Amino acid sequence: MQKLTTLALVSVTALAGCATPPSKIEPATVLPAAYADLDCRALEARRIEAAAKLADAEKRQREAVAADAAGVAIAFVPVSRLTGDAHEEVALHKGQVATIRQVQLSKSCIMRAPQG
Repeated sequence: MQKLTTLALVSVTALAGCATPPSKIEPATVLPAAYADLDCRALEARRIEAAAKLADAEKRQREAVAADAAGVAIAFVPVSRLTGDAHEEVALHKGQVATIRQVQLSKSCIMRAPQG
């Protein structure tokens, strides 16, 4: 019984250190002032660049999540604790994309999607 309790405690501790799936990472705060002086064309170029970086960071984060699952299953060790993950990059690029979109809307570079 004591071994089972110890195993459960080790498993819970290992899972607590696992990489977060990209969909569960909140965007970082990015101030709109960083993009206020850009015209619509420049905003779209920045959005595309940030979206590409976000896609890359999300891919690396999903790989870290998968590696953690395997590491915990085999050795009770979340691999990302040793190798790192892309959590901060995902948050930053999510924030950039969201903020650029806000600025694009405020400058009428893009139209809001119809409600309903």
